[in-house]
Amino acid sequence: MNYDIQTVSNEEILYIHEAGYRRRYISTNATHNRVLEVFEIDQIPTIYLNQRNNKLENIYCLTHCLGHVEFNKNNTWLKALRIPKMTQENLIPYMEHEGFGLFINVFRQLATTCSDLNSNFVAPINYFLMQDQNLCDWQTKLLRMIYDEAFYFNSIKKTTLLNEGYAVLRQTEYINLLNLSVSEKLEIAQIDARLHYKPEQGLNYYSLGRSMWEEVLKQDVSKVLEEYTDVQFLDHYYNETVHEKENVSVVFKGEVIRDFYNVKHLLRKQLSDSFSGIYVNLDVTNNTNKLTLNYISKYYTDVQTLMNLKLGLEKLLCRRVYIKPLRCNPN
Repeated sequence: MNYDIQTVSNEEILYIHEAGYRRRYISTNATHNRVLEVFEIDQIPTIYLNQRNNKLENIYCLTHCLGHVEFNKNNTWLKALRIPKMTQENLIPYMEHEGFGLFINVFRQLATTCSDLNSNFVAPINYFLMQDQNLCDWQTKLLRMIYDEAFYFNSIKKTTLLNEGYAVLRQTEYINLLNLSVSEKLEIAQIDARLHYKPEQGLNYYSLGRSMWEEVLKQDVSKVLEEYTDVQFLDHYYNETVHEKENVSVVFKGEVIRDFYNVKHLLRKQLSDSFSGIYVNLDVTNNTNKLTLNYISKYYTDVQTLMNLKLGLEKLLCRRVYIKPLRCNPN
């Protein structure tokens, strides 16, 4: 398995963790105080280790990341991914253009999905790529780069449960091969407990993913590894045994749901539409010549966020934009 290992400063690893990949252009500050490692998916993946780590923390991180390397090498959704070009170096030629910062902020927010909801409700980034005659040349080029970045992150998101669960499973196997002392094993266990605690409500991707992988028959491992997304994984391997073992609950409309069937249904819904949020309504836009976007209200509860999106688009496109809630199930 080919991979690279780099030891970086605490400040740099916090930046990479926040950004999603090294040298990605972002304008926000890191929100974590300590990150042990970051795994970066590329043709040759990179494992970034915090230079503040001690020996056992590095062992813990490396054994976990080796599971990621193996998963990414085999999984259809991840093995072809390459680092997006939205790095600080690549964006220098665009920074001189008026509206550059606004364009990046607005269209990154609209790129929560690259998939259309149906033939009428179209992902904004797909719509604007189809309507690129309304954009400047530099905006079109930048939008394609934003699309590639969105595809990169969405592909990772749709396999998070699978990937983390597989990494934890393989991590345990790798650690068991090491000749660790009793005290070292205890310290590894403490690191694991600190990083992978189970929340009182909700789910832990690491623990839940591992429990589901333990339900996969040996003859089916390759198929699941190569072909599945989190939704398929949940459909086939989230059973009552896993539910009871992991004690998973979901908060829905202020109520804590604990029974197996309803929890599985809600988890599936969460994984299925976790990238959705806002779409261009083609029928209304084409029939009225008024650019109209519909948003799913549970993803946009902050009115100011929607207003900023609307004002940003209007400034960039020099036309009125209408943003309204999606009042019915379009499916």
